[in-house]
Amino acid sequence: MLSALFGLLQAAAIFAAYLLSGKIPLGIIKSSSVRELVGRLLPFVCVLILTLIFSLVNRKKFSARLLGRPARSLAAGAAVGAAMVLAVAAVLWLAKSASFDAAGKSEGIGSVCLAALAQACTHTLISLGFIYELLRYRVGSPAAWLYSVVCFTLLELLGTQPNAMNVIAVASVALALCAVRELTESVVAPAAAYSVWLIAVGPVLGIAMPGADYGRLIGSKLSGPAILTGGSFGVNASAVTVSAALIAAAACAGAAAVRHSKE
Repeated sequence: MLSALFGLLQAAAIFAAYLLSGKIPLGIIKSSSVRELVGRLLPFVCVLILTLIFSLVNRKKFSARLLGRPARSLAAGAAVGAAMVLAVAAVLWLAKSASFDAAGKSEGIGSVCLAALAQACTHTLISLGFIYELLRYRVGSPAAWLYSVVCFTLLELLGTQPNAMNVIAVASVALALCAVRELTESVVAPAAAYSVWLIAVGPVLGIAMPGADYGRLIGSKLSGPAILTGGSFGVNASAVTVSAALIAAAACAGAAAVRHSKE
């Protein structure tokens, strides 16, 4: 009982650190660019520090599965992320009226890439890191998957006004990340997969959030049926992208099941 309560307190501490990190006043930093950088990195740093601390405290039980084999997991995650980006390429090819601005808007591209990387790592650490492994160890994989999908979806849609398609789109990505996590037994893989995805569709192609005024290498505009282009939510909600995420989830989950059956 005490052990379970301690686990809940650790999980609550990670969530509190994420939420409170955005409330920390940064006015003492005079440089606006440095202040912006610190503001984007602070949630990730807070969550990472607590994750590492709790991993050390619980190292004999399940924390070794947090990182797994980092190099192999990084490569696997990047491959899944690249497959998702290919789905975006398919959307661009199918949307015959897609237009591109080759010059893009490269100003601030580094900062935007860093923000995307920080978001990907923070959200995967919270939804697929210590708390995920805690649930998996104490309750079982189904509970861990349920927590991860719900948590990731809430984090991604926080502050938006989503419709049903938006929720399905984010949940499909969450399922793919869960499957990658299960296959590699490492939080590095889903973090790498989602980082590749966010950077490709946002800072590189500039189509993650249509109309957003951020740095991008290529400016892309899609027009056509919402089921193809994703409508106001962007290419993330395209039926092609959702299908690719579900296929990736099924493939990774199947591979993980085959591997576990041989162990």
